[in-house]
Amino acid sequence: MTTNLIVQLSVIATDQLFSTPKTCKPSLEMIYLTQHYRNNPEAMNTIPIPVCSDSTPTLPLPTVVTTHRYEVLANHHIFFARQKAQCPLAFCLRLNQPERNPGLWQAELQSKDQPVTFNIAALDSVDLAQVFDHLVRNEKGLANLLKRAELMQVLAKHPSRPYWSSWDPIKALAKSHKVTITKKHTNCLDNYFCFEPQSLPTLCINTASAEDISRHLHILPLETGFADQLSRLLPGSPGRPYWSSWDPIKALAKSYKVTITKKHTNCLDNYFSFAPQPLPSLCINTVSSEELSRHVNIFPLETGEAEKLSHQLSGSPSRPYWRNFKDMTKALRDETQFTILKATQTILAKGFHFNLNPAPPPVPNTVRFLLQQMTVKELRREADKRDLAHKEVKKKADLVRFLSSG
Repeated sequence: MTTNLIVQLSVIATDQLFSTPKTCKPSLEMIYLTQHYRNNPEAMNTIPIPVCSDSTPTLPLPTVVTTHRYEVLANHHIFFARQKAQCPLAFCLRLNQPERNPGLWQAELQSKDQPVTFNIAALDSVDLAQVFDHLVRNEKGLANLLKRAELMQVLAKHPSRPYWSSWDPIKALAKSHKVTITKKHTNCLDNYFCFEPQSLPTLCINTASAEDISRHLHILPLETGFADQLSRLLPGSPGRPYWSSWDPIKALAKSYKVTITKKHTNCLDNYFSFAPQPLPSLCINTVSSEELSRHVNIFPLETGEAEKLSHQLSGSPSRPYWRNFKDMTKALRDETQFTILKATQTILAKGFHFNLNPAPPPVPNTVRFLLQQMTVKELRREADKRDLAHKEVKKKADLVRFLSSG
């Protein structure tokens, strides 16, 4: 009547059985069974007694095994009743390979001294909620923590749970709900939960969805506020398709008073990659105001600087005539006292270029930038062409101002 090599039904001498608990608390069932077995000493127990076997060959019924001792794993009340009734034999379910998947058979027999441990990363959300309920009833030290229904529901249904490898992201999540998980809590929870997470895929930061970026950031061992801030900043940035390193992201974060440290990037490097699109170079002389503004906002500039810069560039009457950054900065400084730092010029050079053959001067030429580049003689000739009286105007600056006024 052998079922397989792991378990076997056998008839074993009662005096070869022993139980780790030396006695069994009397119960009505045990009293009843003792009386029944005493009145019927040759009758076998109907339900087998699970016992732990050593590596002896499996023997079919009705073989009586008398050369080894076997530990009773469950149904102790049956064993003690047969022992008390002095029954010579017992019907047993013998485990021949107890070392094979012990957690499974111990859970099936409910004979494990330590609690069953669950992989918190893989447990179904409904089952996880039931485990929490059990712990509320049986672990006083966890009752107040696990009674936080809203937090427990968030934990059970959190999309990043399959990737959790420690209590750190759970602590961070709890902290965001104003709940503190202490070392005492985790020491107790370690008796019931383990971490066997799925492998976390690497995301391309240039193309990943906002949801995936947010999930990734909240899985990693980062400060909750830091992950929240990056989740808001990164997905909506117009420069994201063109990022090739953390440098523009650091600059973007800094403009919002968020600091990305070397420790952060070391962690992020394990889970994010860069595959940027080539950044198109636009002609700053001819690009539309809309395209210019969108392009400027790609760059990692300080908060508000991109808006100011695009406004100044698109609104300058001299823009069609600039030949290089020197022309541009000189014109803007003269027109509106707006200064563009050298570092900003270096950034802009990655996405803008100048027309090698800028537009010809307008007729009449009232562009202050172009007039300033002319000699006094050329300015007076321009005035003559427009039949303007200029003999009383002596200085070049006054001539420029006179001609640019129309």
